[in-house]
Amino acid sequence: MRALGRSLAFGAALCAAAPAARAATGLETYQMVRSLQLVQDRIANGDHAALPMQQKLLQMIDRKLREAGAEELSDQRNIEALLVYAMSGGNPVTVDVAIAKVKPPEAVKPLTEGIRYYIRGDATTATSRLQPVDLRTLRSDLGSFVALIRGSMAAVDEPKAALDFLDTARLMSPGTLVEEAALRRMLPLVAGLGDTERFLRASSQYVRRFLRSPYATQYADELVKGIVTLHASLDYSVIEKTVAELSRDHQKVIYLRLARTAAIEGIKDLADFATRKAAEFEAVDTAKNDQRALLYTSLSEVTAENSAEILKRLQAIDRETLAGPDRQLLDAAIIVATEILTAPSVDKPAATPVVAAPSPAAAPAKAQPPAEPEAPLASDIAAVPAAPKPAATSQVEGRPAPIPASLSGSEQGEAEQPMPVVSETRRKLLEIDKLLEETK
Repeated sequence: MRALGRSLAFGAALCAAAPAARAATGLETYQMVRSLQLVQDRIANGDHAALPMQQKLLQMIDRKLREAGAEELSDQRNIEALLVYAMSGGNPVTVDVAIAKVKPPEAVKPLTEGIRYYIRGDATTATSRLQPVDLRTLRSDLGSFVALIRGSMAAVDEPKAALDFLDTARLMSPGTLVEEAALRRMLPLVAGLGDTERFLRASSQYVRRFLRSPYATQYADELVKGIVTLHASLDYSVIEKTVAELSRDHQKVIYLRLARTAAIEGIKDLADFATRKAAEFEAVDTAKNDQRALLYTSLSEVTAENSAEILKRLQAIDRETLAGPDRQLLDAAIIVATEILTAPSVDKPAATPVVAAPSPAAAPAKAQPPAEPEAPLASDIAAVPAAPKPAATSQVEGRPAPIPASLSGSEQGEAEQPMPVVSETRRKLLEIDKLLEETK
């Protein structure tokens, strides 16, 4: 019954929103925000066509809040709607303008101030202001949003507490965009905590409920990172079973990304497994015939002892069959392998030259097919904001601040003693891969 009611309400919202501006004048703020939530839930469940409607509703609500009088905004339903709008990617300036028109009740002040600081990017103050807020006293749609942002803000310093908040968000708004975002943000946290069972469970839940979400690329990224982080405790048959829940196109994308990441990280067994699985989706018999798989495998196998053999293998790869980023990675890998062969002896140390990623402009002008299918995993335009960075100033377009860095490990610092050639090579490959990601 609840699902039917939400569907009917969504249909009514679409009918009401069709004349756009004319419809806006006849709706209360809370009614417009409810329509926004219904549209966002449709997006989370795979209705990509609703994305333009979300942007249109945000614009309509923005205009409504700026034009609304103090009496209208004093309605408790509209105050709560204003806060939901703020956490749904609303304009922080509009939120300030609306709140300045009305004095919120004293009981609502911690909540109002906490959300205002959050959308301004001041996570520390926002956390402090929201501390006394009892989520159980809030309406479910408002409380779930607050739980989501509290989980996002606590992710770096208190991952266990963050998971509790994300679980609360999911329980308060099942099947919504809030639950979709909460599941995505759980993956790096449980991976960082080494909780393999919970990682697999959250991944499976996301696949069953939200695989068609336009934000599924973020899920794919976190799934790959989590598998790499937890590879020592994961049986490859379990990885295969988990990935098998995805569509065929999704499986290929995951295995290719996993092969690349594992190769860069130097996890040979995992890279071999992923390239072998990826090859099953190609019209080839073995991974050796797949130039991309051959590149990833070679990266994972390079050592000082076999660098000549690996260099020969890399030089034999047909770079014209690779997409731009992989061609650049191939060029960089050849430079690194060559450098290993010409590395100075231990008795006569010399400074190792910096290897930079080849410029994208140097790539052949001939158009190349993408490295991975684009259609199955649409680009991310997250409607639910993640924990903002302190420097963030606006979320006007609904784009979130980046999810906190993975808790899977710390960055590699400089060693007190000269780094071995192979370790130095691995570091350079990591830096090169980061540069390639930035140029995509």
